[in-house]
Order: sequence, then C-alpha cells, then structure tokens
Amino acid sequence: MVRVEMGKVSFDSEKIPVTGTKREVINETISVGGREFTYCAATIGNPHCVLPLPEISAKIAHELGPLLETHANFSAQDERAIFESAGPREYPD
Repeated sequence: MVRVEMGKVSFDSEKIPVTGTKREVINETISVGGREFTYCAATIGNPHCVLPLPEISAKIAHELGPLLETHANFSAQDERAIFESAGPREYPD
C-alpha cells in the first residue's frame, strides 16, 4: 500500500481564494461561455476549480479552460479540472 500525505483539503473560499462571502465552495453554480455548470473549489496548498461533467472531450477542455482561467469568481489563476463523472466506485483499503 502507498500512502501520501498531501495536507488537509479546504473548501474555504478565503483560502482558495474565490470571490464573495466567506463560505465552503461546494456544488455552486458558475456561468461559463453562456452555459451554467455546477462546480467545487478547493485547496491543498494550491487552488483548484472542478467541474464534474457527464462526458468530456479535448474540445470541451479547450473551450472551457481559458474561460475558467480568467473567470471573475477567481482572484488567482487556479488549476481547473474538468472530469467525467463515472458514478460511485468502490476502492480497496
């Protein structure tokens, strides 16, 4: 078994940072490219914005990536992740 200590994840809007009132940034709505998406933002030392989508492609990543990178919600250039949700999975201990 391999274990990695990466620190504690935080969804605190002030630590990420995400604009607006202090809150946990979980399952919020964001408008990008004329469409609305649900996203979460987190940090483990470096900020991330994650959009879970039913399917992904290089085209979607190239379309949304630059728009998210410069979005007004984020005061820093966070790492953006777009991933395909495959549903719940079980992982061995």
